[in-house]
Amino acid sequence: MPVADLTKRLSYEAVYFPYLVDGGGYTTSLVLSNTSNKTEQGILRMFDDSGEAMVVAQAGGLSDSSFRYSIPPNGIFHFQTMGFPELPKTGWVQMIPASYSPAPIGAVVIGYNPAEALISEACIPSVLATTHARVYADLSNNRNTGLTISNVSADDASITVVAYKTDGFTIAGISEKSIKLRAKGHATVFVDP
Repeated sequence: MPVADLTKRLSYEAVYFPYLVDGGGYTTSLVLSNTSNKTEQGILRMFDDSGEAMVVAQAGGLSDSSFRYSIPPNGIFHFQTMGFPELPKTGWVQMIPASYSPAPIGAVVIGYNPAEALISEACIPSVLATTHARVYADLSNNRNTGLTISNVSADDASITVVAYKTDGFTIAGISEKSIKLRAKGHATVFVDP
């Protein structure tokens, strides 16, 4: 679930949720938390892997690619996809706060619940846009770390992944091919293909 650092200043920037999956037994929940003393409002925009608007059905609501949110002071907003399509669709979410409204903190919770029986859940925190990031990768004991990357810009992007040893300085490897992302596109890859 989202964890707020109450010592940090409120942000008014767009926030991103790098992974969304809906259908085939998967649902995505967005949990937003208002840590301010005023109502926070804005819009959630869903994009598919190719950067196009991704239409999802909200549980108990409408189908669309964008949804408004409004959170009372110190309140919570919960949005869940219906998980309706037979085949899963994947993408990402952009959260844009309204003018003069702080951005809530948040996380996505991906649930695999075929036949309405919860099998597993994973939580991914929201992030601000960046051009450099560090992620812990583990390839020991048959583990393989997955990366989900969203291109939030209106231009195509090429991403190179560089792995470092645990000292943080010694290069352990560089991706053989760059990850190509269309404008507003999305990709999920594993460290060891």
